Amino acid sequence: MPLIHTIVLLASAFTQPATPPATPPATPSATPPPTAPPATAPTKTAPAIATPTAPESNRFIQWDKPRLYDLTFSVDIHSLAVKNPNRPLLMPLIPQGASSYINLETLESDVQLHGNRLDGGQGPELLTGRGLFTERLIEAPTTGITFDPKIMNLATQLRFRTFHQAICYSSTVDDAAMQKIPWPSTWPKNVQNELKPQALIESDNQLFADAVKEVSQGNLRLVTPWVAAKELVRYACVNVQKQGETTLYGPGRAIRGLDVNGALAAATHGAGTPNDLACVCVALLRAAGIPSRVVIGRGEDRRGRKRLLVWAELFLPEAGWIPFDPDELRRKGVRHWNVLTKWAEFGTMSDLNRRVPLAYAFAPDNGDAAYDCFALWGWSRLASPTFPVPISQWESRIGDQRFRVNAWNTPSVLLFELVSRGRVNEN
Repeated sequence: MPLIHTIVLLASAFTQPATPPATPPATPSATPPPTAPPATAPTKTAPAIATPTAPESNRFIQWDKPRLYDLTFSVDIHSLAVKNPNRPLLMPLIPQGASSYINLETLESDVQLHGNRLDGGQGPELLTGRGLFTERLIEAPTTGITFDPKIMNLATQLRFRTFHQAICYSSTVDDAAMQKIPWPSTWPKNVQNELKPQALIESDNQLFADAVKEVSQGNLRLVTPWVAAKELVRYACVNVQKQGETTLYGPGRAIRGLDVNGALAAATHGAGTPNDLACVCVALLRAAGIPSRVVIGRGEDRRGRKRLLVWAELFLPEAGWIPFDPDELRRKGVRHWNVLTKWAEFGTMSDLNRRVPLAYAFAPDNGDAAYDCFALWGWSRLASPTFPVPISQWESRIGDQRFRVNAWNTPSVLLFELVSRGRVNEN
C-alpha cells in the first residue's frame, strides 16, 4: 500500500524509551591489508586525493574478512546523437568507502572511437572530477567527436572502459551499543549533503515528513536514532511491495543499467524495484534528520553469480557509516522483527565483502548526465524525446531530422567483469 496509509499490527518502539544492554568493551581496529602492485607511473596531474585505507573498526562496528576484486567496467555506445557530444564521459568511483577502498595505482581507463583509441591513462590522476558526495569521477574527453546517422544503433561507435582493484569488507555491529548513541545537537559538516534531497530521493516532499510523523507517533526523539532508523526502514519495507528487478535489460538480456523510478514514485504507488525501495528508505531517513545514502555497486552472490546491487548506508556519530540492505530485509520478513533486537542485513552484513561499491547516485551530475537510462556512468543526454529510452525502440533527432529505430540492441550496453582474488590476509 502507499506510504500515506497507516501501518497496523507493528509494535512500535516510539511509545517508550529503549533500554539496551550495556555497551561492550572496544574492539581493536583492523590492520590494512596489502595493496596490489602499482601500475604504470602517471603521466598527468590531477587534484590531490588522500590515499585510501582500510575501514577502521570501532566499539560499534567491526570490519573484517576482506576480499580482493578486479573490476572492469565498460560501456558500448551505439549512438553519438547526444545533446552535447563534446561533454566528457563520466565514470564514478568510491576511493574510500565505508566498507571498501581502492588501490588507486591500479586505475586504468580508455576511450575508443570506431575501434581506435581516442584517449586513456593510468593511476590516480584519472580522478579529475567530483561526485555529489565523496565519490570521484573519471572524466574522459570526447572533444571532436562527430556522429554518422547511417550506422546509428548498428555498431559500437564509442567504447568507454575502466579497471581498478578494490578490497571489500564484511560488517558486524553491536546492536546494543548502537541503541545507546544519542541524537547529536548537529551533524558533522561532512555528512550534511546526505541530509538533502537529490535526484530520485525526494526527501523534501511532504509525503515523507508525514510518514515519519506517522511512524514515530510524533515522538521521533523519544528513541535513539538507531532505533528510529529501524522503525522507518521497516515501515518502507512493509509498504513498498516488490515490482521489478534491480537491473534494466535490453533485447537478449543485454544490461542497459538500473531500473529505478525514485522514492516519490514508489511511495505514492506502494510498489517499486529494489532500487526504489532503497530510495524510499533513504528519503525517510533524511526526512527524519538522519544522514543516509544509496550505494550502487557490482557484486557476487554465494553461488558466484555476478550482478548489479543497490543497498544503503546511514550515519551515526562515533560509529560512522553503517550499511543495510532494504531488499534483503523485506525478503527475510522484517515486518515481524523487534526493533530492539539484532537484525541481519541491518549493520551486520556477512556478504558485504562480496560487493564493490561504485557510486552514491544512479548517474553523475545529480542524474543530469544519464545517457539513455540511469546506469552509473554518464555523458550527455541522448537526443530522444523519452527518458529512459524505451527498450523496444528509441528515437533521436539530428538537426531537423527525427530517427526512430527498432532496436535489435539498445543505445548503450554495459559490460562487467568481476574477478575475485579471494580473501586477503590482514596479518
